[in-house]
Amino acid sequence: MKHFFTVSLVLLCICLMTTCSKKDDDKKDALFGTTWSQTIDDTEYWFRFIDNGDCRYVSIPIGDDPYNNLWTSYYYALDGNNIIIKTLDSSDTKSKTWVSGNFNDTSMSLSGEDQSFNLTKKIK
Repeated sequence: MKHFFTVSLVLLCICLMTTCSKKDDDKKDALFGTTWSQTIDDTEYWFRFIDNGDCRYVSIPIGDDPYNNLWTSYYYALDGNNIIIKTLDSSDTKSKTWVSGNFNDTSMSLSGEDQSFNLTKKIK
């Protein structure tokens, strides 16, 4: 009887482990968890890709800690190595394109109506 209980418990654990699977929502895109920056004159520009579609941006004086500053939230979408970053309106829906461009493993080039960035990947 002892062995029956042990075998049953093992089979139950195996069944539970094999039926658990990740949702499609859990798939990470190529920018998930990455941080990119560029320095122009005495200003640093930082982009953080927090989650699928969630991007944060901050511009700070050189030497300031970007993580102690207020970041602006944006929405991003990928098509291969092409990226579009859009502003969010007050209801948090996708709205106007701010910048767009492309990226590879170490660099990202973005441009918009009044700004351009040539960013370098900082951390993964």
